[in-house]
Amino acid sequence: MPLCVLACETCGGHQPFIIYEEELAEVKDGRLVSKPCPACRTTTNWRFAFPEKRTGRDRRSGFERRVAQ
Repeated sequence: MPLCVLACETCGGHQPFIIYEEELAEVKDGRLVSKPCPACRTTTNWRFAFPEKRTGRDRRSGFERRVAQ
């Protein structure tokens, strides 16, 4: 399931949400989704803002780790 950032139609806030793959194409085409907004504290309409780019992996793991000298 992809993670997308949606924008609240009421307050304009951005929040990441898990979107089912079946809904992803519809949301990208402009379909609104009803979800609760933590800022408005009500269920509001959300529109697609952009895809979430974070992978969830630990940034300090593996070969990318730098040692302080």
